[in-house]
Amino acid sequence: MRLTRFCLENPTAVALIALAVAVAGLLALARMGRAVLPPIAFPVVAISAPYPGAGPAELERLVVEPIEDQLDGLAGVERVSAWAQDGIARIAVRFRYGTPLDTARADVQQAVDAARAVMPADLVPPVVSRDDPSQPPIYEAALSSVLLDPAALAELVNHTILPALRATPGVGAVVASGEPVRQVIVAPRRAALRAAGATVLDVERAVAQQNAVLPGGTFTTPLAQRGVGIRSGAATAAQLAALPVLIPGTAAAPPVGELAQVGDGFADPVELVQVDGTPAIVVVVTGARSSDATRTIAALRRTVARLASTAALVRVEELRTAAPFANAAVNGVLQTLGEGVVLTVAVILVFLRRWRVSLVAAIAIPASLAAAFAAMWAAGFTLDVLSLMGLSLTVGILVDDSIVIVEAIARAV
Repeated sequence: MRLTRFCLENPTAVALIALAVAVAGLLALARMGRAVLPPIAFPVVAISAPYPGAGPAELERLVVEPIEDQLDGLAGVERVSAWAQDGIARIAVRFRYGTPLDTARADVQQAVDAARAVMPADLVPPVVSRDDPSQPPIYEAALSSVLLDPAALAELVNHTILPALRATPGVGAVVASGEPVRQVIVAPRRAALRAAGATVLDVERAVAQQNAVLPGGTFTTPLAQRGVGIRSGAATAAQLAALPVLIPGTAAAPPVGELAQVGDGFADPVELVQVDGTPAIVVVVTGARSSDATRTIAALRRTVARLASTAALVRVEELRTAAPFANAAVNGVLQTLGEGVVLTVAVILVFLRRWRVSLVAAIAIPASLAAAFAAMWAAGFTLDVLSLMGLSLTVGILVDDSIVIVEAIARAV
């Protein structure tokens, strides 16, 4: 009653308050992020452990089981799932909902580091990353060139294009597929190995042990202390061919190039990526949590336009974006909200036949929606299908109450 009495006695103040709420709602509607789905953070941490040459059984015994033994002691773990195939093992650790992702990732990283003590020494260090299935790709593009060879194109993409895309505001992750993987191929010669009394294992040992960067201790002076590294890595095929091969039982140390054919090439492709029949590199971009998909896509297009001057030899073809889906979903629900307001005003006008009462409903319902948008923006919500559908259900209740209240007022007056 006090609120009603205040509104009746101060119509000007109420009108100004409603106008301020409407302006705040419109500003919030313009600034809120748009997406198809809400940014839900699933507490899932993924582990990827590549081990070239190992089969699923060896990966399970040498990689998966030691990591699972360490994960058993973590707090908050709800489920651990593992997959193993030729050359790689993947483990997904799902925590209880509400667990901070940063804390969960740090705990999993410590568990993986502890498991390294019982895993093979030549295993590539496993990669621990946050797995967020709630963030679908928002931008896909194909990179191709008719002037650059595959190696030069991959070099340009990895060192110029991908870092620029990752630095774009609102971008969560950028993944490229279809790029050739450079490798130095060492093919032992059977006759040369037999003549030198060496084996393939001697060549493999020479390449593995001497092509590395090792710690060499510290160098201490009265004024400073610095670390010393022993660099014996080979950057080119010629440097790798010059590495000596130590043959057990003899004093000979022929270079790798005398016992094997060393060449600079590419690894065998495991996937074929083509766009309209032309080989290309496909870049898939996912947005960061709580980011506006449409604004992020616009920023990515500006980045691509800026890269056109520095990487003019690369043709960037936009394949798919999430902007049409997000805009269509949000606009569809907003259209439903507008139709509900219009039908409410029409029902009141037809049955009560009072334009002033209909005008009150036509102002009150949008003002209530504006207040809801302002509250959603303040709480960090985004304009997505779920939030707007919930607002649509609430509007249905608001419409029913508006008709009943306006009818009661009309009868009383």
